[in-house]
Amino acid sequence: KKSFGGSHVPCRHPLGGRKRASAGTRHLGSTNFRSTLCSMKRAGEWRCASVPKAYGFVDDGATCRHVRVSRNGLTLDGLKRAVLAAYEHQYAPHEIKLFTRVYDDNPKQLRERGVIKAISYDPDWADLDLSDTGDAGTVLLVVSPLDEAEAELLVLPVAHSPPHTVVQKHATPPAGTCVAAASSLAVVSALAKSESALFEPLPLP
Repeated sequence: KKSFGGSHVPCRHPLGGRKRASAGTRHLGSTNFRSTLCSMKRAGEWRCASVPKAYGFVDDGATCRHVRVSRNGLTLDGLKRAVLAAYEHQYAPHEIKLFTRVYDDNPKQLRERGVIKAISYDPDWADLDLSDTGDAGTVLLVVSPLDEAEAELLVLPVAHSPPHTVVQKHATPPAGTCVAAASSLAVVSALAKSESALFEPLPLP
């Protein structure tokens, strides 16, 4: 069981550490989370997370990164290299530390034997991977810095919006429940199909 990366808000820490050649302040418009990430299908692709227009001007270094990696044969060094591409290779792999976490527990440093588990949705969160349209054998990650130098990075798999059928299944009262609960089925169906983002993943803090 673990935490998962949310959507498209800035990370808590500003740009720090080594300066990137292309780093600068720019306006990032609001982007639909689902449609934007659907375009990231191949391993090796990455992007700076977009933020709602209401945030105004946001420095690239204050946003999370979305990074897609291949699950097959992934090593700690390979994961570090994929993550560093999103930070313009400002460090060598041995100069950074990657972390993950379980729910809201404190982040724990990622070791070689824990790499595959850290990017996995199994067994408890398989529903959050069903809507991923990326290439088979890949996983989309959210990466955010834990320190101002961006040398300690939190890595979590993205929580994709579950299909409407899955939402409806989990929200439907079990068979044999009271009449009042059974009468709510129409409401459950309407909520499951709602485009109001009621069941969208919560944004990162």
